[in-house]
Amino acid sequence: MGFGFRKSINLGGGVKLNVGKKGIGLSGGVKGARVSVGPRGTRARVSIPNTGIYYDQKLGAAKRSTRSSSTSEYKSFKATEREREKELTKIQDLQRARNEVEMFEEKVNFFISIHKDCTETFNWENIVQNPPFTLGEIGPQEKEARLMVDKYKPTFRDKFFNRITAKKQLLEIEIIHSKEADEELYQKWEELKELGNGVLSGDYSSYTKVIEDLAPFQDIKDLGSDFSFDFYDKKTAVINLYVHSERVIPSEEVSLTKTGKVSRKKMTKTKFYELYQDYVSSCILRISRELFALLPLERLYINAIGELEDSSTGQLVEGTVISILVDNETLQKLDLDRIDCSDSLVNFPHNMNFKKTKGFIFVDQLEVR
Repeated sequence: MGFGFRKSINLGGGVKLNVGKKGIGLSGGVKGARVSVGPRGTRARVSIPNTGIYYDQKLGAAKRSTRSSSTSEYKSFKATEREREKELTKIQDLQRARNEVEMFEEKVNFFISIHKDCTETFNWENIVQNPPFTLGEIGPQEKEARLMVDKYKPTFRDKFFNRITAKKQLLEIEIIHSKEADEELYQKWEELKELGNGVLSGDYSSYTKVIEDLAPFQDIKDLGSDFSFDFYDKKTAVINLYVHSERVIPSEEVSLTKTGKVSRKKMTKTKFYELYQDYVSSCILRISRELFALLPLERLYINAIGELEDSSTGQLVEGTVISILVDNETLQKLDLDRIDCSDSLVNFPHNMNFKKTKGFIFVDQLEVR
């Protein structure tokens, strides 16, 4: 059991100092109602005098409930946060899937719309006859720099910091640089004039230089196709387009499932052949537009050379899949934004043997004449 000790000292006014084995405390109140503060916390006791009946309550107990409530709210918050993270991850995955499908669709659309882009037409006569400025006179860039000098008005800051002279010197230096830029501009025009004179005279080496310098078919080459060219006469060119379909046309289709996931499946032969035909036809139209825009040509013999499987050996062999004669006059009449590029080939003399279920069959090249 052990010994115990408790002593109560009346401090007056209903307040008592309580000294015990476990510590010191205070209590106060009136008969039948007291509040005590001690080592065990704060307690309130209400009693009915002379009956022995009382009610005892520890004050501050509600704090446990508050802590318990806060813990519950925190757990609920964390659960909601996890759900939001899962939902965000799901949305991000769905967006990535959509982006992948959109990229595939854009790539396929590019294959069949290559013909819609083209270099602006070069008017070689206009280029040759019109220099950027008359030699011996002030050039356009120097003229602009001198105008800036004339317009210069010192600001308050220029005056306050005594930098008017420095500003004028910078403008004078800009005149020198502008004059050098004008001289370089005129020199480039002289080179272009020389090239233009060669083009207008029908010089084949000038034709070749224009194509090589301006690289109008770079995006076609970037896809994996290539080409070579020759000139039959001043108005006629022969172009061989090497398609390399296995490098260009995708072997898989990419789409979205109902649940928003990416689906990849092997492209059907019918779809592959259709896309292959449209790609080749679009390239033919693009090549025609570019050459007619850059050079004074009137007719183009274009041979699209691709690879087909030889059923007797199982190996890929190279041959002509389309041979066509495109004339500039007819091409200019086509609405290139609305045509089906494969169907548009009927407007020109051509050899093509294409079956939806078998694709291309090799054909003979048109005779150049």
